[in-house]
Amino acid sequence: MPGIKDFRGKVVVVTGAGSGIGRATAVAFASEGAKVILSDVSEERLTEVKKEIEHKGADALLYKADVSDRSQVKALADFVMEKYGRIDILHNNAGVAVGALVENTSIKDWEWIFGINFWGVVYGIDSFLPFMIAQKSGHIVNTASLFGLIGVPAAGAYCATKFAVVGLSEALRAEG
Repeated sequence: MPGIKDFRGKVVVVTGAGSGIGRATAVAFASEGAKVILSDVSEERLTEVKKEIEHKGADALLYKADVSDRSQVKALADFVMEKYGRIDILHNNAGVAVGALVENTSIKDWEWIFGINFWGVVYGIDSFLPFMIAQKSGHIVNTASLFGLIGVPAAGAYCATKFAVVGLSEALRAEG
């Protein structure tokens, strides 16, 4: 697919939009004229980002969702399609970290971090890709990390999720 040079009017969903990379990309997309749907587990943080976007003269919609819950991600996709009838860019960005040696990482922490960092990406792809295929356009951007390319001590669980996201992203790209 050719790259997008003009974001005016493009429908963009950003997960994890309440802070960090998600917040910055959401603000950037809105500043470029995109129709941005901000998604995060924290409605309070989403409201702060919306205010920042409005201060810059743009607008955004809020959608509270936990990306580790497949039904909530599907509901987000349905909301976007009902509102706009298309999706141009999905930025699977929501992510968390566990800072612990592998031997000290609990199964509960493994499940939590994989639920958000990996399954959240899978659920986003599963929910939005069929619409992109049907409309014959769209881009999916998955936030990974340098930790998805190299193993780092005390970050085994985080590295595992990011390696998985990089591999999935490369496979998705190769599929076309």
